[in-house]
Amino acid sequence: MTLKRTIVILLGCSVLPFFCGCRRHAEADYQRGIECMQKEENDEAVEAFEASIRKAERVRDSHQQLAFYYERIGGHDLLALWHYEQAMKHTPKDAKEMPDIRAAVERNADAVLTHLQTEGRQEAQEALQLKVTLLEEHAMRQKKWIEELQRENTEYRKMLRDMK
Repeated sequence: MTLKRTIVILLGCSVLPFFCGCRRHAEADYQRGIECMQKEENDEAVEAFEASIRKAERVRDSHQQLAFYYERIGGHDLLALWHYEQAMKHTPKDAKEMPDIRAAVERNADAVLTHLQTEGRQEAQEALQLKVTLLEEHAMRQKKWIEELQRENTEYRKMLRDMK
């Protein structure tokens, strides 16, 4: 064996464990997120999945897990929708998971639209109620003003009768 070949083999043997170790470490955040979810340590799981995404490790799977979580707890339809869309971006078009992800995107998009419509109706009802209240208050002020004018008119009539 030549010296050059020996150096290449030794260098390869020293670098190979590093790459294998990095691969195992690369999924550490995602795996930690899964374990935390199983233990119902949700805040820690979210942090782990977000760390996995930041490090570009199992991005699609991390987005899917976050989307599942936000959809499950409810009230976070927009976050769930965003994570499903991110998962869809990181999924090959011909992947077997794609129809399920598309269905989840549609389901959450419908939930977000329903929420926005409901919220819009509630705001419109609140605005209408405010207008009605303002009109009622205005009508009460006018009624008091008319009553005061009638009282003054009655007093002036009395004064005029007494002067005759």
